Amino acid sequence: MTIAVISMIRDSWGGSETLWYHMAKEALSKGYTVIHLRYETPQIHPKLQELINLGLIAYTRPGWIPENANNVSRFLHLGYNYIRKQVRNPFEQVFHHKPDVVLYN
Repeated sequence: MTIAVISMIRDSWGGSETLWYHMAKEALSKGYTVIHLRYETPQIHPKLQELINLGLIAYTRPGWIPENANNVSRFLHLGYNYIRKQVRNPFEQVFHHKPDVVLYN
């Protein structure tokens, strides 16, 4: 079985991540394929790194903007992220694996 988890949080970790973390850890221990798509962040959370070490297939999608960005910098980051999404669609990477279940989180 192949399970895809698509996270919408723009931070490295949140409350709902704790829920799918346990599901993913159990699924990986049973030999299932688990794929995760998240927004890029400056750091990878230790629990996500743990899942990657257990075999999680991790993809990121553009969306990170520095917290201290001024309006001009924010606009430039938004444009740059948009172009990157057009060049390489992160959802295509996930659905290339033909997941049996998709958890949109």
